[in-house]
Amino acid sequence: MSKMKKIVAFALACLFALSLVACDGNDDGGNAGKETKTATEAVTDVTTKEGETTTTVSEKTDKKNKKNKKNKKTTTTKIVVAKKVNVGTQKLIARTTNRAGSASAKFVKSLKGFTLKILYPWENIYGATKCKAYYTQSMKDVKKAYGINIKEEGKWDRYNESLASELASKKCENHIYYAQQGNFASYFKKGYISDLASAMREAAVDFNDPWYFSGAKGFLNINGKQYGWVPVEDEYTTPFMIIYNKTLLSRKSLTDPAKLASQGKWTWSTLETYAKKFDNDKSVTGMGTVDSEMLVEAIAAQLGTALTQVKKGQSPTTNITNSKVKTALETFSSWCVGKKAWCDTFKDEQWNYAKNKLANGKLAMLFGTHDTVQNLKSAKDNSVFGVAPFPTKNASKSYTGVSIAQFIAFIPIVHQKIASKILFARNEYYRYNYRYADRCARYRWESYLGDSNAVTNAINIKYGKNGNKIKMSWTSVCEDAEANVTTASIIKEIVKGKGVATAISGKKNALSNTYKKVWKGYKTTGNV
Repeated sequence: MSKMKKIVAFALACLFALSLVACDGNDDGGNAGKETKTATEAVTDVTTKEGETTTTVSEKTDKKNKKNKKNKKTTTTKIVVAKKVNVGTQKLIARTTNRAGSASAKFVKSLKGFTLKILYPWENIYGATKCKAYYTQSMKDVKKAYGINIKEEGKWDRYNESLASELASKKCENHIYYAQQGNFASYFKKGYISDLASAMREAAVDFNDPWYFSGAKGFLNINGKQYGWVPVEDEYTTPFMIIYNKTLLSRKSLTDPAKLASQGKWTWSTLETYAKKFDNDKSVTGMGTVDSEMLVEAIAAQLGTALTQVKKGQSPTTNITNSKVKTALETFSSWCVGKKAWCDTFKDEQWNYAKNKLANGKLAMLFGTHDTVQNLKSAKDNSVFGVAPFPTKNASKSYTGVSIAQFIAFIPIVHQKIASKILFARNEYYRYNYRYADRCARYRWESYLGDSNAVTNAINIKYGKNGNKIKMSWTSVCEDAEANVTTASIIKEIVKGKGVATAISGKKNALSNTYKKVWKGYKTTGNV
């Protein structure tokens, strides 16, 4: 009889636990920090008719509490989820698992009154006016849940100089900064960046949630320590793409590249054919690029390689002598050197030379990044622009491409002691903002591109159509921008007319030393 009672009691306890389902993204704050008394948790996702994904949690009582069953109530960890959202044809599943919610009650209580200070390397923090309301609401939600305040500022003018000065003097007014790709190696080498390993354990933040770029976590895990993260937002990563003037292509009776891409007919050879159509045009250049290094990286990626070798358990090294990289450089050279079909920012012009030509109708196509699109506001009619993925050698319908990490988020070493509080607060702010990911992405790109199809294509390229993952280029992140010889400096030699073999042979040893000065004794220990 006693045995039967135990079975019935256990069954009732399971039913009670399974009935506790969290499905509202706004009401989790009061429970997120409650200390759980569970040994194990079994999590099951259930998709409802309305399209919401809910998560049920069943728990086994800790062995230490078995003796006090009659006096103890079963506790649960509330796991909050949001509705599935769509960005173009790409589905972003906003499953807000709130791993930070498993932080101890004592830790969460200590957060009350804490003010998170963030400095962004751009002045327009929210990207689009309509997005500001969402960010403001998220701040209110975080404050209501934990008593945390958030202070954000943006700075563009002399951001890198100011940041370098603050880091060197160990007087950092803000808690989170963003290292531009070429500066991360320098900051890391000088020991300016906090190790987040212990802070991650205390705050229960593991960078595995959908608002973090998983590949960045792997690369930034060095010698078993975590030195930063990259958010999955428009400002932080930017994929390669072709931006084109539809009117200029139409004049040459050329089919819209986005249409060809959707049919699996958008190839390198087609791109070059399109560019050459303008060889005899005195007023229009066929093809330009905002950055030669990125173009070579994009070509190398299509050949199955990269300019920098980053592998788990190894130090990052240059891949400049790899046969496939040489092929990529030869392809680049044959496209660019001495041909009117290509202009380049390594000309003695201002940095936005190619972008201005496109904006002013003097350039038919531009190889660039998502970031390039944001800088076309000088154009008279943005609806004339179309976007297509950077084409593969053998075209497919996939929008999967290569991105660069524009900014690496990090906590300065001077804030090491409070890094767990900073991580927790930042994670919760990301989590609440993620509810609006689809709307903000569309609002931003509608302000940059006037054509709705172009907006959808841009977002598909950014996030990967049909769920395809974006690969990451680490070359500029691994190389110290202060070094005399970088991959970019070798490519510059090629642009000036030196042969590939000559450009490489004279610089390869110096480029290897560029990597050694930063990474000697350090190994990438995460999965990249």
